[in-house]
Amino acid sequence: MELLIHFVLGFVIALSGALIPGPLLVFVVSDTLKTGKKVTGVLAALGHCFVEVFIILTIVFGLSSVFVKGSFQQSIGLIGGIALVVLGILNLVELRKTLKVEGRDFSHGSFLGGLAFTLLNPTIYLWWATIGLAMLTTALRTTTILGICLWVLGHWLADLTWFGLAGYSVFRGKNYIGRRTHRILISICGIILIALGAIFIHYSLQSLMT
Repeated sequence: MELLIHFVLGFVIALSGALIPGPLLVFVVSDTLKTGKKVTGVLAALGHCFVEVFIILTIVFGLSSVFVKGSFQQSIGLIGGIALVVLGILNLVELRKTLKVEGRDFSHGSFLGGLAFTLLNPTIYLWWATIGLAMLTTALRTTTILGICLWVLGHWLADLTWFGLAGYSVFRGKNYIGRRTHRILISICGIILIALGAIFIHYSLQSLMT
């Protein structure tokens, strides 16, 4: 029964975090609009989970303290912020091309996008070094290594479900919106990425100056 509880906890806690809009969700929406692929969200979520495998291994080997160090957070925030601003600008610059690439195979791009937008998000590392670490520790203390595995499985299932549904919803809705609305939505995604990047840069520079 305790094992099942940890699986459910992993799912619910991950879902509550995934529901908060972030760079990865923006990427899923933008990429689905560009490619017209209904599995974009799932592929991006797989890229996200791939990164988390290494984060979890880092925690297991007792190196989670690295994630909460100010220098690490500042570096990731600054690098990730600059990268998000650049990607947002490219999203806007290449807007005219996006309507011409629909139908191509972007499977690798969606997976790599999920991977990149996870790596570039400094809040991911902070979440795992605090909430994630606490949950993994609790799962191990109250059950066995199997409890940890089930918690992680629930966590990943939540990511796959949410981003998969988000991507599929955009895919379905794309058939009912016009070209003008399509372009506006992609533009909004680019602006959001630039805004998120600017926020990351602002807080990183603010931390460096204090």
